[in-house]
Amino acid sequence: MTHLYPIPNTNALYLYTNEHQILLRARTNEGMTRPILLASDYAGGLCDTLFQGIIYFAYLTKNNKLVVKNTQAHSSFYEVSFSDATLPKKNKLQLCSLEEHLLLFYLISDKENNTVALHLDFPFHPEKNDIFYSTPVSMAEDTNWKDAYEKQKTELQQLKDSLSQSAQEVARYQSLLANSTQQYNDLMYAAEKYREEAIKWRSKFIVRG
Repeated sequence: MTHLYPIPNTNALYLYTNEHQILLRARTNEGMTRPILLASDYAGGLCDTLFQGIIYFAYLTKNNKLVVKNTQAHSSFYEVSFSDATLPKKNKLQLCSLEEHLLLFYLISDKENNTVALHLDFPFHPEKNDIFYSTPVSMAEDTNWKDAYEKQKTELQQLKDSLSQSAQEVARYQSLLANSTQQYNDLMYAAEKYREEAIKWRSKFIVRG
């Protein structure tokens, strides 16, 4: 597995694996640099992304840990430990960036509880970590993610329809309120005019002593 990153002032950076190692090499005008060892406990699932100008990568270690590192530091700044029963699927790891957030997605099949869950971790803000989806599954057939996706899409559409109906109701009540307010203002304006006219006519017929 080799990932290529075009970098200013350098032709490219290559992030790749070799057995249990994760290595980094740069291609310059003079040729390829010597490889830099980033990790020696690699067991699978390498994924990476460019975040704020730095390459971040995540992978599973040989001792059942999910770690996140970057190419400018030797130690991991985020890691999660798992048992053999809850180890994330190696081909279901995804590291990505969204605006100012670094996001880590991974899929876990729990054979003991017969469930599967999609986790979202925020390596820089672990207090925001969450589980997106969890359901009983048949471990022999694994999860039918197409059906799960269609179910979630249907539920999302139902929610959108409900919100749309609510928005329409709010708009209708706002329109009624605006009409009522306008009618009230018109009545108050007419009442004030009647009052002014009444004062004028009253002053004409009252004889002051």
